[in-house]
Amino acid sequence: MSNGMEHSAEESTRELLLNGAPSMLKWEDDDMALRAAAIASRLPYSKMTAHEMGCFPDLSASEASMRYYLYLRNRLLQMWHLEPNIELTLDDALRALPKPFDSDRILVNRVLGFLSRYGFVNFGIFFHITHPVTLSRPKKKVIVIGAGMAGAAASNQLVKFGFDVVVLEASNIMGGRAQPVNTEHRECGRVRFDLGCSFINGVVGNPLTVLMKQVNFSPLPIRTEMQIFDEFGKQISTKRDQLLEATFVNISDSVDYVTKERNVKTLFGKPMNLNDAYDHMANLLELHVRKTRLQYWNQYDEVVNMLADTQKQIEIYEETIRTIGQKIEELEERKGSQRFSLEEQTLKRCLSKELEKALAAFDQATERYANLQMALSNVKKKEPCVTYMNQRDLRLLDFYKALREFTIGGMLQDVSAEHWDQEVREDNEANKFAPYRISDTIYTLIRTIAAKDTIQLEHHVTRIEYNAEGVKVHALIGNGDKEEVFQADCVLSTIPLGVLKKSVSANEARHNGHAKENGENGTERGKQEQIPVFEPPLPKEKVGAIEKLGCGSVAKLALVFEKQFWDAATDFVGHLNATRESRGEMFLFFCHQNQPVIEIFFSGQAALSMDADLESTTRKAMTILNQIYGGACPKWPTNIYVTNFTKKRTHFGTHSYVTPGNDGSEYDVMAEPVKAKIEDEYSGPERVFFAGEHTCRAAPSTLHGAFMSGLREAARIADIHLGCPFARDKEPECIELEDESDDDDAILIDDENQKSRENSKTPTDAATQQIEDTTHTDSQSVQKPAKAEEMTLEDENELLGIAASGDSQNAPAPSTSESVEEVAMEAEKSTEEGEKKDQGDDSTALDQLIAEHKTDA
Repeated sequence: MSNGMEHSAEESTRELLLNGAPSMLKWEDDDMALRAAAIASRLPYSKMTAHEMGCFPDLSASEASMRYYLYLRNRLLQMWHLEPNIELTLDDALRALPKPFDSDRILVNRVLGFLSRYGFVNFGIFFHITHPVTLSRPKKKVIVIGAGMAGAAASNQLVKFGFDVVVLEASNIMGGRAQPVNTEHRECGRVRFDLGCSFINGVVGNPLTVLMKQVNFSPLPIRTEMQIFDEFGKQISTKRDQLLEATFVNISDSVDYVTKERNVKTLFGKPMNLNDAYDHMANLLELHVRKTRLQYWNQYDEVVNMLADTQKQIEIYEETIRTIGQKIEELEERKGSQRFSLEEQTLKRCLSKELEKALAAFDQATERYANLQMALSNVKKKEPCVTYMNQRDLRLLDFYKALREFTIGGMLQDVSAEHWDQEVREDNEANKFAPYRISDTIYTLIRTIAAKDTIQLEHHVTRIEYNAEGVKVHALIGNGDKEEVFQADCVLSTIPLGVLKKSVSANEARHNGHAKENGENGTERGKQEQIPVFEPPLPKEKVGAIEKLGCGSVAKLALVFEKQFWDAATDFVGHLNATRESRGEMFLFFCHQNQPVIEIFFSGQAALSMDADLESTTRKAMTILNQIYGGACPKWPTNIYVTNFTKKRTHFGTHSYVTPGNDGSEYDVMAEPVKAKIEDEYSGPERVFFAGEHTCRAAPSTLHGAFMSGLREAARIADIHLGCPFARDKEPECIELEDESDDDDAILIDDENQKSRENSKTPTDAATQQIEDTTHTDSQSVQKPAKAEEMTLEDENELLGIAASGDSQNAPAPSTSESVEEVAMEAEKSTEEGEKKDQGDDSTALDQLIAEHKTDA
């Protein structure tokens, strides 16, 4: 299948899922069902990612084995998405797989282990079928800082992996920026909504949809069409709004083209920011309009001058005709009854010819004059506007700029013109990012998935010490009267980016000797401000990424009324402000349809300078609502809530964005763990890990990005401390069942796995042969490893190097300190040695054929 056809099939599947056809996952023996499962899991359907190739080097060696792996992977994903409320176990997978794909128990277990480890299956809240186990060696302990979405996701996974976990949360309530309102209401009984983040970005490929299904929540699409009112409460006409929205889209697309296609990085010698780019593009369009108008007037003047010249010609011809006519009349009068002389006859003939010429020229001039008048009339109809946008248009354009600042989270002048759309560019699926709400609150969703018995509220972390032996985390409890020190093998920081920026500043001040302000050293200052500091300080690369990323500002005012008084036909109402500087102040109203609540948003500079006087802010909001809804609007709300995370010491901002001069790679640096410092080098074991939306380049500034980062770091910690669950010929870890009566079952499973390992080649080859048969009929349907988009040249060289080596016997069981890459290399060596060992005289023709095929590959 060509890349174009593959892309078309993926788009069709995505559209079916987007339009509410989840039942397609139930289609038996259907390619679309497996494709839908892959898309829902954010994986390519017909090729292995670079991560998968590194984890399964033995399966990425040939196209047939890759197709075998992809079928198993997609089929397991399909099983999980059909029943995410129940654990997907190895026995369930083997029963559901068709023959001969169920033959290789070890391989199925490896694939299931990979998917479970990295959060593609068996995540969230589901019924556990397998017995909980604990490692016979002492449990590894992990401290998670922050109980938001990232911390909740990570702690949930880490507990499932068998870690001893403690979560330290500074606030008196978990949820991070997902703060709830749950209050009694006389008319509705109870009013519940999110005071912090309110929306999720899309449902296709969003892991939060699995969580919602597990807890019986529903995604509710939001209607983005809105009515927009000016500062006097007058509604903007739909046509004008559509024209200005199209203008803003045109400006934005033009900026994207200039920065991404033409590779223009700077403007007036400085890195291009989004505000200057928009203004400059608007000025260019304004200049184009003025040039067009100048051309119009030049053409108009030309037609008018031609009309004037033609009019003069007509007047001359009229005078000529009149003069000749008079001369002819004089000749006729002198003639009387006498005959013309020869001279008079000649003169009359000459005058008659001249008169004919003059009349003909007059007719032509008259006709030309009529044509020019018609041309002038047509020119007048095409008169361009005096300016590209007048002041009213500019105010409406400012509204769309404020909306862009709301989605990004930062002021346009602080955002990179090239990399502002980091999320869309990474996933490259715009239809995924339509806003949705959930049938309950986001806070409830986070609280549901969190491992609640691990969370310690009102623990303000002030100091994080890490070295080769482990980590120590100092935390002030409650109002700061008591300090407690927690020790662990590693720490996972989900500290918000705004707090990390403050932490970096505190560390720099302390180590540069500038921290003794008011007689305080850096540590005491950090305790007083309850800002965590790292000891030793974070590496320069990490500090640079923290400083380069921007931290946004969005504020919200929520008003609760006795009853609804707004139109139920729209979810959003827009409001224009009088000045450009105030464009983000109360510019967007979100009107709930199932409860009497209106959320009012502040973005950009307006969020930073939001009036601290709640009564004054509410009075302004009520003035706007009265202008829009008139007498239907009550005088005052029953309840008022406000949130501004920029001014909260636990956050100092909202979500992240890319600043001018940077390219988004800072997200990758933020995601990297920090090793212990040994003799001025960060070369020890990984001790400090990072999660949160500001570490997820694929989906920054989103709730699901924070969730995925928590799954990612839990898997990374497990890889380092527990080893690889999907290595080939991996010996079972020594485990201790909590129920002693299950020891015999554990021994039985060990024996069964050993037998399966000894006899695993023939069933695997049978399934591979079935896949290989289909490969010859459709050889283009799967990309080869070297052509996979996710595979870099370094990855390819590494795999080739692995394939070229390997003269050892079966790979030993990986130790808990082995990385995934090391296990993958050992697995590849074991694969090739196993192939050589199994090719004996008693091999069947089928075994020889597949062995030759693998050797050629």
